[in-house]
Amino acid sequence: MRMSLADMMRMAKAFKDSEENTPPSAEEETDTIYYLKTSTPHLYDISMSGPYKMLPQLFLQAAHNFGPECRPGIDTLNDFVIDEEHFVPFQHISSPINGNPNLVRRVQLIRRTNAQIAEKLPCPVWNVVYAQPRLEGPQQVSLGIVPMRTLDILDSFESKNEANAAARQKMSELLVKEGQARHRSVEMPMPGGTFGGAIVVKDTLAIKWTIEVKKDSGGVEFYEQLETSRVSQ
Repeated sequence: MRMSLADMMRMAKAFKDSEENTPPSAEEETDTIYYLKTSTPHLYDISMSGPYKMLPQLFLQAAHNFGPECRPGIDTLNDFVIDEEHFVPFQHISSPINGNPNLVRRVQLIRRTNAQIAEKLPCPVWNVVYAQPRLEGPQQVSLGIVPMRTLDILDSFESKNEANAAARQKMSELLVKEGQARHRSVEMPMPGGTFGGAIVVKDTLAIKWTIEVKKDSGGVEFYEQLETSRVSQ
């Protein structure tokens, strides 16, 4: 089934209407949330978005992440759409960029169990993410845009304080993993009072890990857009 983004939006509206009028069945995974990890390896660029509860919203974001330069990826994404109310969760999809097989963009679906967040979505959340940057030699410790080897999400939390505490705990675990004899942890104040930190090599100050709390809308804007579209009809 081939779709445009407008088609996906119409499907999302139909899905939401159906969701509101149909009681959840026993088979539904009501405690499941999803994230999208999008990577462009030759640029060492990795991003994480989510959490998502509605699969139509997730598919829309995946199509946006691929962009028009990755048409094969969008076509493959469409193969996981059965009809307006049924979407099949994929694992990962890779696509050449502008037809070049040596330049690839990859979108991966990450499934997590978090009943507390799943029940309340859409709602603002605080995500804890940690990454291994691709940096050579001494570096100024910062959490700006840097090339990354890996990026993972720890979890999503309802409050900033919960997320900050979880991020500090994760930083302590990473410090133990790397070895406290040669590494130390560094905390960095971030806008809005969210936690930011890094594990660095004592002698060279090379950054081994970064840990950060990031606020996400949790799909609030998406639902508002659907409501606005529905009211205007």
